[in-house]
Amino acid sequence: MSDLEPSGLTFTKPELTAINGEPTPATMTLLQSELNGNAISVASNRGGGQCGHLALTLSGADYLAVAHEAFATPPNPGNTPIHGKAPTAHQITELNRAFLAAKSEYKLYLAVGQALKKQLLAAVGDIYVNELAHPTLRYATVTVRDLLAHLFLTYGQIASDLLKATRLSSSVPGTRPNPSNRSGNVSKTAARSPNSATTPYR
Repeated sequence: MSDLEPSGLTFTKPELTAINGEPTPATMTLLQSELNGNAISVASNRGGGQCGHLALTLSGADYLAVAHEAFATPPNPGNTPIHGKAPTAHQITELNRAFLAAKSEYKLYLAVGQALKKQLLAAVGDIYVNELAHPTLRYATVTVRDLLAHLFLTYGQIASDLLKATRLSSSVPGTRPNPSNRSGNVSKTAARSPNSATTPYR
């Protein structure tokens, strides 16, 4: 697994396979697979420690089916460490160390999410995702999971979640598919409903 280097993130797939024209189930499956691989390649001790940042590209339920342990999003530690009242020198040192570690983890989580989103937006025509864009902020507050949910529900339905779980487990040591997780099997009518636009990724 790669770490955050001074030059930036290093993914196993630096450039995703571009989708020319309207996405299809086949091209969306490849897109998801490549994003999953990149997310896994950046190490994280959360969620079992074996799946990197895969939680950024899968729903909580789908991640749990693969990793068998929930991924807790790193919290924002704030701007400065909190030392409390009359801390000892040793306590200050430890609190500072913990703060810097938490800040580094939080920044890495954000950086991976932004990089994956940038990759997805470069691979897919804007016309297929601009329903999610804000008039002025564009995709600033949209996550890569939001984009994947929209694309899969609109263009890339998969008939069996077991197939997806099996494909993912083959690339993650020590994992196994969970056939009871079938959150993404929805109808085309539901896929185009605004109320269901991100259901499988929530």
